[in-house]
Amino acid sequence: FTANASLAISTPTFATDVSDYVLATAWSPDGYYLAVGGIHHDNFIKVYKLVNGSFSAIAEPIFSGTYAFNGVIAIDWSPDGRYLAVGGIGSSYNLRIFRFDGSAFTLLVSTSSNGYVRTVQWSPDGNYLAAGGDNFALIYQFDGQSISTLLNFTYDDSVFALAWSPDGKYLAIGGGSESLHAGVYPMCFGRQTSSQAASSSIIL
Repeated sequence: FTANASLAISTPTFATDVSDYVLATAWSPDGYYLAVGGIHHDNFIKVYKLVNGSFSAIAEPIFSGTYAFNGVIAIDWSPDGRYLAVGGIGSSYNLRIFRFDGSAFTLLVSTSSNGYVRTVQWSPDGNYLAAGGDNFALIYQFDGQSISTLLNFTYDDSVFALAWSPDGKYLAIGGGSESLHAGVYPMCFGRQTSSQAASSSIIL
């Protein structure tokens, strides 16, 4: 590959069987699984396994009955690939965490917040999950079975983007707020409140 080489992509190596809007995609850390989510008649997440260059569909997370979604907007695998966080549009629940054993998904967490969950990001160590959406960003602690809220930031508009620093010490938050377009917050858990974190943040 050289700087002057052109890369032409005519057709995808694999095309999913999704026939409507795809709003989120995420590879598992080991590169063997691809999760695809969006808005469809079954408001789906589909998960595909990659083996020897070929994709095959595997068991999917369930979003029916009590746990129905109106759409999936955000997906993120935990760093160890054992958990899948899903954010979206739900009448009762809009954030889910599933355990994944390599072939099937088990629902562990269903929680709600005001409005859509538009982005989810695991911390590098997998102990924390950040979720952002309509007028909020939340930081949860995860123990492998359940979550608890550590920090709750409120804004006057939606949060669309989250990114942990590689060492997990900072969280970048981006959105459409008049008071926040992009901000970097120190994540010193156990030593500060959300108001203290906000007061020591770096606003870009």
